[in-house]
Amino acid sequence: WDFTKFPVSNMARELLTKMHHDPLFNVMDINQSLYKKKTLNTVKELRIQLFHLKKYISTCGSSKGLLERLEKLPLHIIDQPHVYSMHDFMSVKKKELNAILEPYVIANAAHISQCQLCRLKGFICEICKSETLIYPFEILTCYQCDDCHTCYHKRCKATLDSCPKCARIKR
Repeated sequence: WDFTKFPVSNMARELLTKMHHDPLFNVMDINQSLYKKKTLNTVKELRIQLFHLKKYISTCGSSKGLLERLEKLPLHIIDQPHVYSMHDFMSVKKKELNAILEPYVIANAAHISQCQLCRLKGFICEICKSETLIYPFEILTCYQCDDCHTCYHKRCKATLDSCPKCARIKR
């Protein structure tokens, strides 16, 4: 996470300039410990939220404007939450990407909480049976099973070793 400028050859500078906006760097493959940097971790969380939010917004007939706004972002920002370009890293460092993404998360989450159709796609935690709906984009409080995609409260799932729905399916 070093942004120090170093002298390079003209050919290297040209190559770096050409690939500046290309999403080539998957943090999960390169160095997951980069997410220990608060600014990068914050952007990661926002991007993961947008990844889940887009699934709701893209299937809602009354959220066309929100979807059009989301589609103005570079495709990899939402669809590949761990992939970055050099430009993205620079924007993270300057805290610009955070400032760009946060309003998208707020607006889309607000739509989902108010839209009758989107609310129907929420989950009820099978463990505590609370009637309060939970959504996969609520990453601080919601756990989503990688296999069956059912959502649980993180605090509820922490009491179990495996996913109850997956266990039922296996029986």
